[in-house]
Amino acid sequence: MGDRAKVLDRRVQGAVLRPGLCRALLTEALEEAACASAQVLRVRGTDVAQALEVLESLGEGTCTTVLDLEERHLQQDGFVHAGVQATIADHTAGTAGATLIPAGRAVLSIEFKINLLRPAHGERLVCRATVLRAGRSVSVVESEVLAVEAGRERLVSKATVTLAVVPRPGKDARRPPEETP
Repeated sequence: MGDRAKVLDRRVQGAVLRPGLCRALLTEALEEAACASAQVLRVRGTDVAQALEVLESLGEGTCTTVLDLEERHLQQDGFVHAGVQATIADHTAGTAGATLIPAGRAVLSIEFKINLLRPAHGERLVCRATVLRAGRSVSVVESEVLAVEAGRERLVSKATVTLAVVPRPGKDARRPPEETP
């Protein structure tokens, strides 16, 4: 890990990913570390997102998040819901991808493939994402979701996420007109 990534990693360990907080913290840390400016995921009001993933580490092209599991994350048979696994895989991949883009750009998932490898259960999920290819217009990121039970990690799902690198809309950016029926 390079010096810039070490500084960044120390600054963001334990940051809670929730609306507004992570973006400011990580942007400040990236600027201080003289890294390329990165914008980090915004979690919007879904039950899954309200679970508050915790950012464990962040480096150049990598991100690790942790989600402490609660009953609301489980499906009817007591296993972690596939939607929860997909959400943490997508969020973590997007954050890893955002560490390698230039200022004024953002990442947006354009393709997502997840393999659910075994039923997930335990105390928490850990997701580790690594950028496989960082491009000017498209990046590919791999996320591994592990269930932790009694201190033992088991790989439960693996996702490949393709991200478009797009201009970040400014405050005055216009939204496309809504279609009328």
